[in-house]
Amino acid sequence: MALLPLAVAVFAGGALVGRELERGTAALAWVQSVTPTRWLAAKLAVPALLLTGGTTGLTLLFRRVWSTGHPEDRPGWYENDIFLSTGPALVAHVLLALVLGALAGMLMRRTLSGLGLAFFGTSLVLVTAGLYRSALWPRVRTGLAHVGATDWAKERVAKPADGVGFGDAEALVHPASHYWPLQLVGTGIVLALAALACWAAFALLRRRTA
Repeated sequence: MALLPLAVAVFAGGALVGRELERGTAALAWVQSVTPTRWLAAKLAVPALLLTGGTTGLTLLFRRVWSTGHPEDRPGWYENDIFLSTGPALVAHVLLALVLGALAGMLMRRTLSGLGLAFFGTSLVLVTAGLYRSALWPRVRTGLAHVGATDWAKERVAKPADGVGFGDAEALVHPASHYWPLQLVGTGIVLALAALACWAAFALLRRRTA
């Protein structure tokens, strides 16, 4: 499920937009009955609705299956694949991949090069999101002895003891209660990127068809 955005990006960059521009079917539609803006809006709106509903259903199902069993026996909520597959962040990444794919297809105007650029751009977003996710919400400082099985321990630090040397080691952690703040902040950032990419796609289309 965590790889779903890549599949959507390849589809949008190749089959959805790139192939239409490469074969000239998009230009043919523009001179007949559909304006370029309406053409792109239709290309994005229908898949966006289907992907939102389908991805939400898959996320709820996966979350239910993942939550079965003892917390110490299942993969941690903070693991990249699990984090993406159990919350609204996956829906946001899928929508961003759709728009990035359309933008890449319009930039390249070719099927293969469009899907290649879409794959690269979406991969870059996924990797960056995984690397910097822990910085989206302030971590909690706690002693190593108090780090729970469901805590996301990102960094160990040393606590000074009476100003001389160092005392007991501590850790900066994200407890399980930080799951939803991290999900919502990350989702908001990705949706903002999707809106920006959507604006860029329509701006590029208007410029080329003016």
